[in-house]
Amino acid sequence: MKGGASMVVEAIKRYPLLVIFMLVLLLVMIFAIVYYRMSKKYEKSQIELKESLLAATTLNRCIHALTYHSEIDDAINDLLCLITEFFQGDRAYIFQIDYGQNTTSNLFEYTEEGATPEINNLQDVPLETVQYWLDRFKVDGTFYIKSLEDEVDKNSETYRLLKLQNITSLIAAPLIENEIITGFLGVDNPRRRCDNSSLLSSVVFFVSESMNRKQQEQKHKYFKVFFIYFEHISLRLTCAGNYTLCL
Repeated sequence: MKGGASMVVEAIKRYPLLVIFMLVLLLVMIFAIVYYRMSKKYEKSQIELKESLLAATTLNRCIHALTYHSEIDDAINDLLCLITEFFQGDRAYIFQIDYGQNTTSNLFEYTEEGATPEINNLQDVPLETVQYWLDRFKVDGTFYIKSLEDEVDKNSETYRLLKLQNITSLIAAPLIENEIITGFLGVDNPRRRCDNSSLLSSVVFFVSESMNRKQQEQKHKYFKVFFIYFEHISLRLTCAGNYTLCL
């Protein structure tokens, strides 16, 4: 140990400038490594911040679309367009479940250019066909299928249905009312931000509220037409009765 230390001391005495240069070089290397790591963390944080702001902006635009349009159908179509753009998918859609008929139907669909519309082929689909969705919703809530071939049983109806539509991946979130799954919102073949489930989880709440409002409006229109018709019939019967009395 003493011999080694004496050699170091001797080297410092004989080559002081070289030793200083080596120390400076070591410090520069340490500084460069620290700076690189800090810059990477900063760059990552900036990307995450940018993505968070984009998700928040998209959610705000979705809410605006649902509240701006007087027609719910137009509002939901605009919302699906925004969702498709955010995830850069082929199509976005909303299904509604009919537990009485044990079926589910595609109510709304937005397709990007080049994607094939499937809404007409997805009416009154047996509920067992989407049992995979229902099971995943109960466990995970919003879920993401990264690879159809690797994650879904090839003998299942779910696999067959998705394969027919050229779907290789998807992200979906349940529509829930009174703790019951009433439908779902999905995006086929998303290419960006697939791990951002918070946007869909937030959007489905407002979609459920809008669809409930649509159902209430339809009921209101039905009863309004019924009462107008009833009033018209009553008036005709009254007039007919008065005419009979006159005779």
